[in-house]
Amino acid sequence: PVHKGLRSQLFALQMQIGAADADDRQQRADIHAFADDLHRHLRSHASHEERWIDPVLIEHAPEVGEVLEAQHEAFEPILNSILDLAVALAGADEPDEARHILDVLHLDTSRFIGAYLTHMDIEERIAMPMLERTLGPEGVMELHENLLGSVTPEVMAQMQAFMLPAMNPHERISMLAGIRAGAPAEVYEGTLRLAGSVLEPAEMRSLETALLATRS
Repeated sequence: PVHKGLRSQLFALQMQIGAADADDRQQRADIHAFADDLHRHLRSHASHEERWIDPVLIEHAPEVGEVLEAQHEAFEPILNSILDLAVALAGADEPDEARHILDVLHLDTSRFIGAYLTHMDIEERIAMPMLERTLGPEGVMELHENLLGSVTPEVMAQMQAFMLPAMNPHERISMLAGIRAGAPAEVYEGTLRLAGSVLEPAEMRSLETALLATRS
């Protein structure tokens, strides 16, 4: 679900850049704000993987772990460059300058998204199955819980805000039911309120109905 959320945000940013009116300062400011938020989410996501996942992979499957670690390192300056372009876009004084920056930002963001999608594909198709074979289900669950435990409540809420709309109904039910079973009631209620703020009304009604059914 985290990767689903990241994909949705990457695609949304690219669409916003591609459709932006260079003459509209507010649109340019919105792109800067979006790029800044996404930069922080991607960097936070990478830092948790670097702390918890990469060392295990390097120990048990170095040919995979070293590739992913190198990709994380390579992404950092690219992300910084994209953010610098977004800052320049927001501050551009002339429409012609803004149009040029938008064109470069669109191309650079496209190239980054392509590389990042491949990175996530390696994690999902190769790295995670390899960890499951090496550590077993209980070991992977422990690793997952350690990673989640290192995420602050504020960052977790921010991640859930873009994860929930990108998840399918089964994933939402599973996540909320898991939080209800394993977290304090106030955490569950807060997550439910968050879901209500980011999901469509029909999606939220379906989720609430399913959660009531799983309680009985």
